[in-house]
Amino acid sequence: MRIALVVQKLAGLQGGAERVVIDLARALSTRGHELTIVTYEPSTGPPGFDSGDILTANVFPQPLRSMLGGLSRGTNLDHGERIISAHGNSAGLASLKWQATHGWFARRLTRWLRRNPQDVIVGFLPPAISAVALAGRSLGSERPRVIASTHSVPSIDFGVGGRWDQNPVARRTNLWALSAADVVTVLQPDFIEDLPSEARRHAVVVPNAVRRLCPPPDEDRRNRILGAGRLSSTKRYDVLIEAFSRIASEFSTWDLVICGEGPERNHLQQTVEKLALGDRVSLPGAVDDIGRFYDESLILGHPAVFEGFGLVVAEAILHGLVVAASSSCSGVNRLVEPAVTGILVDEGEDPVSAFATGLRELIVNPPSSEVRDAGKDRLSERLDPDRIVAMWERLLRAN
Repeated sequence: MRIALVVQKLAGLQGGAERVVIDLARALSTRGHELTIVTYEPSTGPPGFDSGDILTANVFPQPLRSMLGGLSRGTNLDHGERIISAHGNSAGLASLKWQATHGWFARRLTRWLRRNPQDVIVGFLPPAISAVALAGRSLGSERPRVIASTHSVPSIDFGVGGRWDQNPVARRTNLWALSAADVVTVLQPDFIEDLPSEARRHAVVVPNAVRRLCPPPDEDRRNRILGAGRLSSTKRYDVLIEAFSRIASEFSTWDLVICGEGPERNHLQQTVEKLALGDRVSLPGAVDDIGRFYDESLILGHPAVFEGFGLVVAEAILHGLVVAASSSCSGVNRLVEPAVTGILVDEGEDPVSAFATGLRELIVNPPSSEVRDAGKDRLSERLDPDRIVAMWERLLRAN
């Protein structure tokens, strides 16, 4: 089959959704399908993950790409949004703003599809989901099968006050796109209820595939708590740092390492300095060998507010770590088995104290290796890449 996986931005990005796109493209390619990853971005660098021999097509206009190539990467705002975002989303500007940020994406994608006919197009995340739905409508009877692949909590990605463009035109279009697609994939069964009623009728649960990232090492693990992910406010790594500060003197041989990059770096570094933890807490930035960090650590601390899936949590469990996470964090609370692969913290009104207690429990009284291995095996079977890719193939081939 000829399959296009569409995501707005990929250059230099190393988030969970970007990894899923790359991994899915490579897996489907090995099964004999013709894959192209289509983006719409001013950046010209390579993807943050190795895409191998997969074809890529950036439909952002080349002259503008050359002119705007110096824009920072990894944001949700493209060139048009940057130009007029300061003017808000008033009725007079909402449509213009949408045309500048999203309308061009859909038109350029439509043009590419006319030149490169596909059997299926899959949009990942709201901007690309809208683009593939609009492109499909423009192609009429010649349109390929359209799949909308959501990768977070739909109420957060598509609702008012969510993390994407709050332009009312964009919100309406994003919701319409879910209903216009032939299939909507969600990561968790309960996420289906977050979708518009029309979209629920063709929603399918497809979890992310997860595997061990590297062979098990020969070295012993360190007394280390690990955090891994984008340094954003929703991940709440400041809670993890402050929780560690509450137990640091009690467990003097332990340290904390938080891998990742993002807008909260300065705040987190200042928190470390304020708590005088410079010799116990490190922020090495984005790393290419996160599997090694998993294998060097004993505990993953993950105090995120929400997750669509919790890829880092699943990977950590498959690497043998136990996890401390919030019991209210959707996506994660379906991955962690309490007293088996970790602990789900009931935060109450004091998240820091609650996480400190959870970390202390995992240090002093961790699940036995036999119990932990059994939970790891169950999760590994559930998220086996071959099983997940087979689910995708069934969706792609359906009439």
